[in-house]
Amino acid sequence: MDNNLLMVASGEIHRQPGYFTRIENETRFLVRYGHQIRLLVLCQKHSTGQVSEFLTQHYTTGQFTVIGVSSKRWLKSPQMILAIIQEILSFRPNILHSQALFAQIHAFIACSLTRCHNHYDIHGATYYEEVEGGSVRAASIKGRLLRWIDAFMVRRAGSKTFVSGKMLSFYNPGSGAWRIMPCCVDTARFQFSKAARERIRRSFGWKDKYVFCFLGNMNDPWQKPHAVLNIFGQIAPVLGQTHLLIISPPLRNSGCVRLPAESTWVSLSPDQVPDYLSASDVGLLIRDDLVTNRVAAPTKFGEYMASGVPVIISEGVGDYSEFVQQHDLGLVLDAGDRISPDRLKQLVNNLTTLRRSTRRFAVEHLGWERSIQAVMELYKAHR
Repeated sequence: MDNNLLMVASGEIHRQPGYFTRIENETRFLVRYGHQIRLLVLCQKHSTGQVSEFLTQHYTTGQFTVIGVSSKRWLKSPQMILAIIQEILSFRPNILHSQALFAQIHAFIACSLTRCHNHYDIHGATYYEEVEGGSVRAASIKGRLLRWIDAFMVRRAGSKTFVSGKMLSFYNPGSGAWRIMPCCVDTARFQFSKAARERIRRSFGWKDKYVFCFLGNMNDPWQKPHAVLNIFGQIAPVLGQTHLLIISPPLRNSGCVRLPAESTWVSLSPDQVPDYLSASDVGLLIRDDLVTNRVAAPTKFGEYMASGVPVIISEGVGDYSEFVQQHDLGLVLDAGDRISPDRLKQLVNNLTTLRRSTRRFAVEHLGWERSIQAVMELYKAHR
């Protein structure tokens, strides 16, 4: 069939929930536009049960297969390539769409051997994620090899999507067609609910407070949990009646984060998140000045926007920091993650107008419908 699409992913749920959420949303909208999809997830053997359970609960748009591979390097890659080839021969896809670099490396080899068209969905600058995260040393043989592979896969993929204009500028796209497809949001699922806002704020006693929300994982150093608390520490004395809402998986080390008295930590299922965002007034998106973040498109930005929640954001976060300034979507922090008291007061005094502008921006620029149309244009070019 011309619309057969094999989606290949590689990862683990507990480390990459946003990655799998993006895949679930993307495939759901592709099915809506007539594609027959089979999802192949390659993961460590000990993670197969967790991945299968997540997909059984959340992935309702097509067939999926979970393959557990060996942790031994010399066995892992051949097993992954063979599993992809078997899916290609069984499903006969018109397109193989790989999600991020580690899936792409093996998909590229499998596609070269089977002459299947390869589309590369570039989620981030993987080499810099590994080096800046401390997993790989830049000067090591592994680091130099990963840098070469990262650039090679971008250049050689049959078609490719970048999550930001900053990422496109950073990489040399090479041969093949490309589009920019940010980490989008389901604007029907994420939207402001007055009823949910009143219910949740009443239950927590937030009626007259400004609620600042961190949506992410407080266990991840790159999400800057201490900087988030520092920003809230600057906000509270200026506004007085404030509260910090943290939506995050449970804290793994209770001693690594000291929470302010005016804070609430909740671990939510995905279907609960929109209601809690509706109960919030301002979202926090704080990142370090790293290549990883300069080319990124954090999924939480779209979820804040669609829910009518303006953001306080660091400088240089992909395209989004500039969007916040250009479209009046919140406040960009000063250098050193400092916040101006006057600008903060202006922000909270303008929340009603900002709710409308953020929602409008999400619908017009970050909805899945628009981005799916763009990636489908790339698919059509290779039928």
